[in-house]
Amino acid sequence: MKIQIDSKQKQAIMVLAVVILVGVIGFSSGKKSGLQQGRNESVNKIAELNKVVSIFVPPMPNEIFQASGEIKLLSTSANTIDLEIISLQERRLPGVEPKKEIKKVIVSSGTEIIKIDFSNLANPVKSKEVPPGPKEIKIQFSDLRVGDKISVTSMENIKDKESFKAARIVTQDNKSLPIYPRIKN
Repeated sequence: MKIQIDSKQKQAIMVLAVVILVGVIGFSSGKKSGLQQGRNESVNKIAELNKVVSIFVPPMPNEIFQASGEIKLLSTSANTIDLEIISLQERRLPGVEPKKEIKKVIVSSGTEIIKIDFSNLANPVKSKEVPPGPKEIKIQFSDLRVGDKISVTSMENIKDKESFKAARIVTQDNKSLPIYPRIKN
């Protein structure tokens, strides 16, 4: 059984096919145009937000000479410390966990290593005199331990360096921190 199509039906089918083809092409290009417009709006919005963020959270400085962090590895044979610090490359945004990085600290014979001792502080509740400040005690490289929190100062810009020479290392004796009683009003 053959179906016969006359010329008017053929024209109608051709017109319908062309309309469908034009509709698909139009929809596709409109979708691409909409996506591109959305991307452009997103980029502009992000640029605006970055301007606002830079007002409240300034970018990292170009030169950094000090870093604080936790000792992850001590090499007594090479006199080096692997120090885990918050990234010196990225700005720190509130509510965002900062990225961390490891810097290799080179300790030389000229590096001053200090431990801050708080044990000589007077209790301000019992004494009305001005208490003496904490003591700085010189210690050796061998006195440092993995897990110690230290602050390292260098004479060179350490921002882009993987390793750097320490001029001064400071740690504190947390066991000697005084515990003051709470005062009720």
